[in-house]
Amino acid sequence: MVLAEAAGARKTLTSEDRDRGAACFEQAMLALMPVYGVGRSLSEATVSSLLVAMIVGNVALQLPLGILAERFTARHMLLLCSIVSALACLILPFVIHSAAIWPLMFVLGAVSYGIYTMALIEFGECFSGAMLVAGNAAFALIWGV
Repeated sequence: MVLAEAAGARKTLTSEDRDRGAACFEQAMLALMPVYGVGRSLSEATVSSLLVAMIVGNVALQLPLGILAERFTARHMLLLCSIVSALACLILPFVIHSAAIWPLMFVLGAVSYGIYTMALIEFGECFSGAMLVAGNAAFALIWGV
């Protein structure tokens, strides 16, 4: 993926750039989904359950996403996870008071956290040995920031 800079030069997005984006998304969902849900007249218990559905989706679908990454490449899956995450966020306001919110949150959890997984796979394909260990530590540090 290429970004156009002001000088017309090209800069390639790194795994760390993708990691920062995924970390921001995760923190925003965990911090702001309760506020959004309560603002849309959902009970605190329902909002908490929606977050659980999102986390369960993350846990349940990481292995299938990894298998798909082996078949179609992590880069393609990263793009797919990003697109599905964006679409799910766009659909959210329209289904928040219907039963469709539950599978949406399940899928959103899987694909939004899948962005991190795909970025890690790409990182692992680029480095090995001591560089992989050091890079993974840096990757985890950036995720926490």
